[in-house]
Amino acid sequence: MALKIRIRERFNKKNDVTLFHGNCVELLRVIPSETVQLIVTSPPYNVGKEYEKNATIEEYLKLQREVIHECIRITKPGGSIAMRPYGRMAPARYFGAWALSAGQCVATA
Repeated sequence: MALKIRIRERFNKKNDVTLFHGNCVELLRVIPSETVQLIVTSPPYNVGKEYEKNATIEEYLKLQREVIHECIRITKPGGSIAMRPYGRMAPARYFGAWALSAGQCVATA
């Protein structure tokens, strides 16, 4: 028997997988609170890659705080967030300490 996996571009609780291409904050905002068991993320590094928007440190940190806040909001109690920040504007110790202080997150460096 073949396994059928439901992969969609827009979030729906019935999806097995949602593959979203775009601003992650737009996706995170439509996901209901405490509905996700595991989040794995590798945020943009803000190091000048051609596909990145070069932001000031203030802009970059503001966006990452918003992403972290939304990730915590949608994570189920007992769920996990694996985040791998890296680069000249995102020291892992900053995000690791922030994420772990929320009590729900696993931060990796």
